[in-house]
Amino acid sequence: MKANHAVNTKEPYRIDVHHHVLPKFYLATLENVGNLTMFGVVLPDWSLEAHLEVMDKNKIAVGMASIPAGIYFESDAFARDLARKCNEFLAKMRSEHPTRFGAFAVLPVPDVDGALKEATYALDTLKLDG
Repeated sequence: MKANHAVNTKEPYRIDVHHHVLPKFYLATLENVGNLTMFGVVLPDWSLEAHLEVMDKNKIAVGMASIPAGIYFESDAFARDLARKCNEFLAKMRSEHPTRFGAFAVLPVPDVDGALKEATYALDTLKLDG
């Protein structure tokens, strides 16, 4: 007897494990350092509300959120600060929409000491997913 593996396509059912978010403070930071592109493509404006609408339209139930572009711009301190802001944003977004988002931490590499400290904070304190 065949098992029925049909998916209910009337409700969101997809899980997006490569789900990028672009908080306004992050885009402003990139603009300040003169880098609003990723692989030659200009990064778009982003809002959580519009993002949730796109998820609903495309039947994405859950997105594993991450920041898509780099945070290191020749300064360990700058990267540490930006990583912390990004991780706190991701944790807040996930806590406000716990059934819609998971989140992967941002680390200030190549700053190994900063990356280890931020990984500990992001995973142990903020409880991000990876």
